[in-house]
Amino acid sequence: TAPDSKKYYGEPFKIGFLMKKFVHIVSPENQKLTPTLPIFYPTKDGETFDKEAILKEFTDAQNLLIELVSKSKVEHLVLNKLKVRNPVYNAIRMDVNACLAILEAHQRRHFAQIETLLSLERSAASEGAVG
Repeated sequence: TAPDSKKYYGEPFKIGFLMKKFVHIVSPENQKLTPTLPIFYPTKDGETFDKEAILKEFTDAQNLLIELVSKSKVEHLVLNKLKVRNPVYNAIRMDVNACLAILEAHQRRHFAQIETLLSLERSAASEGAVG
């Protein structure tokens, strides 16, 4: 039988009302600007970053996440019963399903931002080539 759609938010993550709101805040569907907390600023003024190192770190983190989720399935862990603290608001406890749903939405938001930046960069390059 199909799962009750009222209990699920973005298969396969079963999360509650409050976490659904948090997922919405960090998702690309939310068009409101959400200020970045200073601890998450990617660079300091004038500082550059190594794109290859960042991509490797991201890829390594994704591979580890896939490994851990796969392991949790093999070990029959009930992810909506395991609690973790929110990395931004330490007072908020949430289950691993909520954490994964937030992570997925937040990554989609960043990928949408990257696509926008690449599109702007391509447009600027083509205008410069024409002008």
